[in-house]
Formats: sequence, C-alpha cells, structure tokens
Amino acid sequence: MELQAIRYAAMVSSMTLDQVFQAYASDHDCDPEEARTEILSFLGQDTEEAGALSDPVRAILVSADFSTEVTTAVLWLNKQGLSIRCVRLRPFRAEGSVFVEVTQIIPLPEAAEYEVKMREAEKEKQRSAKTVNPLFETFWTSLIERAEAKTPLLIDHKGSLTSSIYIPTQVPGVRYALRLMENQARIILLIDLKTDGEKKLEMVEKLLTRHKEMETAFGDSLQWIYLNSKAERRLRHFIPIDGYPPESDWAVLQDKMIDALIRLDQVFKKPIEELTVKI
Repeated sequence: MELQAIRYAAMVSSMTLDQVFQAYASDHDCDPEEARTEILSFLGQDTEEAGALSDPVRAILVSADFSTEVTTAVLWLNKQGLSIRCVRLRPFRAEGSVFVEVTQIIPLPEAAEYEVKMREAEKEKQRSAKTVNPLFETFWTSLIERAEAKTPLLIDHKGSLTSSIYIPTQVPGVRYALRLMENQARIILLIDLKTDGEKKLEMVEKLLTRHKEMETAFGDSLQWIYLNSKAERRLRHFIPIDGYPPESDWAVLQDKMIDALIRLDQVFKKPIEELTVKI
C-alpha cells in the first residue's frame, strides 16, 4: 500500500500546473481554460502564480485496517521528510443506516499538530537555506552603492541576504521591491489592501483603470497581479536575464533595475500618495 502511494506521489510530483489543467480537462471532458478557471476557483486563487504547485506531495492512506509492516514503514518515511497519513475507516450498520467511524492512526491526533509544526519549521529552515545566497548580499550592496548618486530611495538601506530587497514609501501598506531571479529581474510595486479595508480597495481599483496611461508614462510594459487571497495588488516590470550574471556584468543589470525603480516611483509617487485613506 505505501509503495503504491509513493509511486503515485512520484508521478504527480513532476507535474506543472498547466499539466494539472490538461489532466482535469481530459478527465472531465471540458476545455482546458474552463479547467483552469475551476481549479483556481477551488484553490481560492486568482492567478496561476498564486496557485503554483508546492514542492512536497502529501499522501493519505485509507483502509479498514493497517498492518504493522505498513505503519512501521509510514512512521519511518515521515521521519525522512515525507508527509503520509493513515486513516482507518470502519463501517457499521444500525437500524437500516450505515455509519463510518473515521480514525486517524498516523500521526496520532494528539501529536498531529506538534508534528505538523515541527515539519513546517524544518521546511522553513530549508527554504531559508535555499534563498540565502552570498551572491545576493554582494549584489545588493553593490546596487545600493550605485544607486546613491541617482536616487534617495535606497539611502540607508541595509541590503539583503535573500533574492529581494524592499523599499518602503510614505504610504502605509505600499512599498517597492527589487527581486533577482535566475531568469529575470523584477521591479515591483506592492499594495497591501489589508490596511484601510474596503475604501483602499476602491481607490486601488480606480488606479487600475489608468494602467495604459501609466504604462505609457513608465515607457515599458507593466503587469498587474491580483492576489485576492493575500489581499494584495502587485505591479511588476520584468528584465529578462539568462541565469545569474557574473559580477563583471552586474553594473549593466543594476543600472537597468535602478532606472526602472526611479521611473516607477516617478509615475506612481503621486497616485500612491492618493491611496492614503483620509478619515
């Protein structure tokens, strides 16, 4: 049983979200776009980026009973970082009705919350280890130094050990971000809608109607991302790159990122100040 579950998990672990849409469309005899809409709606997400598949695959084994061999194997596999649950279903008939007793065997209900917290803590350590890279610290330090003569936006910024640096604005809940990825650099405007509630959302929606006007003023393409699940709106500009550049090429990329940040701030400085909700 556990081996079959591992085989299924291995099969789906390499799937992309697009392949999930295709599989769903094939199984339900519908259009892939319809499948995409239904799946994202089910996930409570608005974009494919927000609904991206997570790396770990979870397995749930369901049976009327579990042998010692299975439970021993599952306990050991979970210690190796997998996420497998064993749920026992036992049906009963009473007065013409069928009842099913559902009992989680592994992990024990009393220990489930603790085990989940421990597993998440370990995953967070692994994620941090992946995002912390000596390259980032050096890259951002160099970029901030180059920006000093061009803009006050990064004055007193301490840099970062990760792939992103965040630049606050005078408006609560609004900030810029610079992000270095393996295939692109991103310049982002982040608007948190949790501050000031519905009034701020209404004002942001009006700002979105001016997208083309602001894109023209910026002088390049801008992409709005709607993240209702995070109560956030993002405006992004991409600079394509072919892998992390060698240090000898940093200056060219950094100048492009700084220039894009300055232009983004020039275009949106006044509009985002208008987002401050006056009570």
